[in-house]
Amino acid sequence: SRNIGKEKTGVAMAIITGDTSGISSSNKEAYRNTGISHVMAVSGMHVGFVQWAVTKMLSRRYVHYSARSAISVLVLVMYAAIADFSPSVTRAMLQSGYLLTAKALKKPASGQNALFFACIVQLMNNPYLLFNSGFVLSYGAAASMLYLLPILSCKVFAFGTLPRWLASGLSVNIGLFPLLVTYFNSFSFIGIIATLFASKIAGAICVSGLGIWLLGYLPLGAIFMKLSAAITSVAVIGLNFISETGSGIPLPFG
Repeated sequence: SRNIGKEKTGVAMAIITGDTSGISSSNKEAYRNTGISHVMAVSGMHVGFVQWAVTKMLSRRYVHYSARSAISVLVLVMYAAIADFSPSVTRAMLQSGYLLTAKALKKPASGQNALFFACIVQLMNNPYLLFNSGFVLSYGAAASMLYLLPILSCKVFAFGTLPRWLASGLSVNIGLFPLLVTYFNSFSFIGIIATLFASKIAGAICVSGLGIWLLGYLPLGAIFMKLSAAITSVAVIGLNFISETGSGIPLPFG
């Protein structure tokens, strides 16, 4: 809070941990109307950003792949604990842990098998999760990436191959469309476009925010903490700009 201000800290904490208590009601409404409030619900996207950051920090030159995978799994478990093992984070942790372990052991693995494994483990632990909207939406988004993304990544009529970031955003929005209408009785069309940019910015906030936390424990971390704080501050400003611009253009359908 001291480095980026109380209001920006509230947004950053919401994205990193899912705690939205530090955000004003008007700001929350703007995020909902724009269709990007999901970036404040800690999910598989956040777990992916954490895993990416750990992988980049551990160089292949100095850390063996098996050790790097083990460290990544440990960090993911710690992050899931910070997020109170919410259904979506647990799903992503189990799915990523399955793939990382299989690759470290040089065993064949697929994203589909990893998703089924995570689902079985979670439902064995708590069958009532099947009636949890966060659980269903999380698996819906993951399944959309696995089954719709390959289709949209192919050539689409005369437009050629869609960029992966665009195909990813479209696949998730198309896959979740019936679920969002079912659970929330509304759907924001501007959210399809806004999500494409908001997810990238949320990733920067997640990585830089965790960087601030980790640097606080290092002897010379204060020097680099200001840089992470500056990145977080700029990213939060960009995310707020998207929510304010997209709010009500048009209003959510439903």
